Amino acid sequence: MIVEFKFFDLSTTQIPERSEVGYLIGVEASLVISDHGLVILNEPTFPVLELAWSLGHWTASSPLHDFEFESLDYEEIGVVSIKSHNNKWVVSSCFNPTVSSAPYEREVIFTSIANFIGRLYHELKQTESDAATMLESAFKLL
Repeated sequence: MIVEFKFFDLSTTQIPERSEVGYLIGVEASLVISDHGLVILNEPTFPVLELAWSLGHWTASSPLHDFEFESLDYEEIGVVSIKSHNNKWVVSSCFNPTVSSAPYEREVIFTSIANFIGRLYHELKQTESDAATMLESAFKLL
């Protein structure tokens, strides 16, 4: 398998308030980003809705620039990064700076992102419809 954005143990119990910001920071899960089994990031509690929202907007941007996740939950910038390298894209994390994915074509990275957002959307639709509705706008960007 290529670069994967996987999440487990989705939780909506930490939503501080029923608002856009509340959903972004309150929908959490264990997140593992890997490339052919090589773990790039493994975080037990991660704001997956905020990441999906940011990635959805990034994929719709033109021209496409490097992506560095700026979370409301983290002081660090680049907990998840997707950077251009020789006309391809590499996924990495500031939490594990010696590890990165192989370089991939844009379409490969976009497919991985779309799979992540789609799975999150479908799981949220079953448990937290307001958060799913909010994500739907980012999902349509792909």
